Amino acid sequence: LSRAVMASGLIPRDSQCLPASPYPTQSNRKRKLSYLTTMDNLCNVIESQKHWTSGPIHFTSASSKSNDAPMIVDLAKTMEKGKNKPRKGKRNDTTCYWLMSCLNKNDRETVSEVKSIFINACKSAGFKVGGEYEPRHESIVFECNRSKFINRDKSLQQSRMSYEKRIATLGVSEQEKPFIRRGKRSSKPIEGRDGFDTKCKFRFSVYWDQDSMRWYVPKEQQGCLQHAGHMREDPLNIRLNSK
Repeated sequence: LSRAVMASGLIPRDSQCLPASPYPTQSNRKRKLSYLTTMDNLCNVIESQKHWTSGPIHFTSASSKSNDAPMIVDLAKTMEKGKNKPRKGKRNDTTCYWLMSCLNKNDRETVSEVKSIFINACKSAGFKVGGEYEPRHESIVFECNRSKFINRDKSLQQSRMSYEKRIATLGVSEQEKPFIRRGKRSSKPIEGRDGFDTKCKFRFSVYWDQDSMRWYVPKEQQGCLQHAGHMREDPLNIRLNSK
């Protein structure tokens, strides 16, 4: 981002933003105003980068319901079509992209494999998602990691449990030390914190067809491609949970 800002000319390469002299000369006042303007422009650039539309999200599907030859599909082209999943009897190669026939179960292990496919696809597109299985609709709903506010009480409880588990193996002197919260900072928005309280609406769904015993993505579904409250990341900098 800093390279993009420099290239845009918001911050001249040969200028000094801060006054070189402590005395309030006319020149220094102008340079200070220039610095404040530049910083405002920089903040505007950063904020504009936090609202964007997802580009291609590629995943591998079967060529057809009866042919497992791999085919690359752009998930983004199926989204924001304003349609519900195809009804029973209308789920075919015309209306659905079928996942591989080896994913022919609707159990915890297979659901985890299906989640992994789309979590990695979104990582390659520059953002993180999580998936939740919904038994009522026999679907996995994927949402941006910033779609919900952080649960502070739950986060603190998890940190304390981790701390207690760690000190259980230490000596008495270490156990007497006060609890200090450690661990990585959550990327989820924080309710009420200015500048960090924007929830992202990106979402899509993957469905299970009981009659065919297959997972599928509708070629036209609802969902949302719009991101808010965060910038697109370099896929190389995105870390996924090991579990």
